[in-house]
This record gives sequence, structure tokens and C-alpha cells, in this order.
Amino acid sequence: MPRARARPLFELGGQWIAQEPGRTGYYRFWNVPGYGKNGRTRRSSLGTADLEEAKRKLAEIVIRGAPATSRTPLAIVLERYFQERTDFLPSAKPARAAGHLFLDCWGSLIRFEVLNKVKLREFVDWSVARGHSLSYVGRNLSVLAAALGHSDLDLDIPMKAGGILDRWPDVKDKPKRKIFEPTDLELARLLAQPMPESLRRWLLNSMATLGRPMAVAELCPAQRDRAHGLISLNPEGRRQTKKFRPTVKEPKSMTRWLTGWERAAGGAPMPADQPYCGYTGRSSIHTALRRACGADKAALPRMALYSLRHRGTTVLRAARVPKEVIDFQLGHVQQGARTTQDYGQYQPDYLSEAAAALTGGGIQ
Repeated sequence: MPRARARPLFELGGQWIAQEPGRTGYYRFWNVPGYGKNGRTRRSSLGTADLEEAKRKLAEIVIRGAPATSRTPLAIVLERYFQERTDFLPSAKPARAAGHLFLDCWGSLIRFEVLNKVKLREFVDWSVARGHSLSYVGRNLSVLAAALGHSDLDLDIPMKAGGILDRWPDVKDKPKRKIFEPTDLELARLLAQPMPESLRRWLLNSMATLGRPMAVAELCPAQRDRAHGLISLNPEGRRQTKKFRPTVKEPKSMTRWLTGWERAAGGAPMPADQPYCGYTGRSSIHTALRRACGADKAALPRMALYSLRHRGTTVLRAARVPKEVIDFQLGHVQQGARTTQDYGQYQPDYLSEAAAALTGGGIQ
């Protein structure tokens, strides 16, 4: 007779997780056809007493052994895409975050075959209700489109805010919060406050390069080309993403403080791969910045991590720096624009207008 089915705690791809009476560990169960009328139920230990770990192990087994079909759970399609593609890219965390949102909205057991325009609109409305902007929703939908790219599902998925509004004009986007841009006096007041050395360095390097928050936080001596006065915001070995990290001109004022930091460690040279700042995540920078802005003598509105990029852009525009130069300084590479990768290809006056404006235009 077939084994009585144990109470399933989780099901995926025709297999399920359950416990045997008197045992603490979890087992995976599956039916094997060909043994009488009802087949035979087999079991195998998953080697863990932790349910979440058991779920992960079952998912890996199912993914390795089952080709995706229209009836395959979306969770399996996404996990396969993450393991085969995005887990090796800098965008690994955002991609998996998008996957969690899809399953939170539609349920963890939704099948590949039920995805349609109605389900897409359901996800858009669900995301907007959670306070997500349409640009963020579009980026998440692009993950879904890529994961389904090699399937036989013919589903047109909008991947940008404009595409979402073209399809559903009645969708209301989240109002954009205006980024606070500090004045020169406010920046001077902020820098005069006692603050962690890591924050001071992050502020100075942000003002000099206008780099994105984590690009500045990860900046280290190895990224400097001292002979040509350039500094790469993209460390060697890191693949570029849509959030492009450019190579920019190193202002002379920046050269002075970077050189001082590199010599300050008891006379010993600073390791080439050691970041100037000590931050490993955006939340740490945000917390330190909030505390510094809230100091009595600073008394500034709460600065965002992008406040200095916005302020710097205002300075560059006021100095009439050409738009294409500003785009390269900020890493806003235009569609089809060619990015030079070899320092030998940079002209002597490369981004010199931007560096001069940042040095003399009031942000430093």
C-alpha cells in the first residue's frame, strides 16, 4: 500500500515537505507512478530541522530536476533565473528583492501560466499602494520580463514608468520628493560640526566627484590615476550596471586631502584597496548624516544621500558646463554613447570644465 501522506508544510513542483512522527528533521516527499493504482510515495531526508532551510533545499532539488513549463510555479522560474544569471551580477540584491515582491503580491504558489495583463495591473496597483514610485515598479517588472524571456509565455511587460502610464493612464505615480540642496553657508556650517571622520571624508569626496553614495563610500587609493589626475569611481573587477560609475577629473583640492589621508596612518602607506570611508552600506551613511544635520549649530533640514549630487548639478549648470559633460560627470551615460575604458584615450582637458566649476563654483 502507498505510504499515508504526511501533513504537508510546504509544496513545490509536485513535491512537499513534512515531518515523520517522532522525528524532528524535515523530509521531502514525492509520488512515484507505476506502483499500483495510486502509485507510491517516497521520502528523503533534507538533513535539517529548520523549515526555511528545508524549503531552500527543496527548491534547489526541484529546480535542478524539472524543466520549466506553463504550469511551473513562478517561484521556480525566478529562482532559476537568479541562480543562473543575476546572482553573479552587481544587481543581485535588487533582482531578488523584486522576486520577493512578486511572490508577496501574487502568492508563493502562483503558476507561470496565469500571468496576464490583469495580473500585471494588480502588481502595479499593489506596489503603488505600498508607496513605490512607478520608476521602481518598472525596474521590478524588468526583472520579471528578463526571467520570462526564454519562456513560451507571450506577455508584453512594461519596464519603465512611461510604459506603465501609456498602458494604464489612470495609475497615479508617487509624488517626487524634492531633494534638499544645501547652500554654501549651510555646507560650511555642517562641515564645522564635530562628526565621524568617515562622514567628513564621504562628504568631501561626494562634493568633489558628485559620485553616487556607495561609489563614494567604496572609493580607495587604487582607483586614482595620479599621472593623469583622474579617479575612477568604478573599482577594478566591478562590472558596470545601469547606475554607471564614471572616471572623473580629480580636482586639486581633492588631491591634497586624499594624499594627506594616505600618509596619515602612522607614516605607513594606506593599503591600496582600503576605502577612505568606513561605511559598508547606505543606511550607515544616512544615519550619520541625519545626526550631523540635527546638531544644534548646524540646524539643517535633513539632507538626503543625493543632496550633494543635486547641489553639484546646480553648480555645473550655473557655470554653463555643457550637458554632455554633466552627463558624464554624473554617470548618466546616454543611449548609444561610447564610454572610453582606457586612460590613454582621455584628452588632457577631459571633464576639466566640470572640475573647475566644482572647485570654484561654490560647492567646495
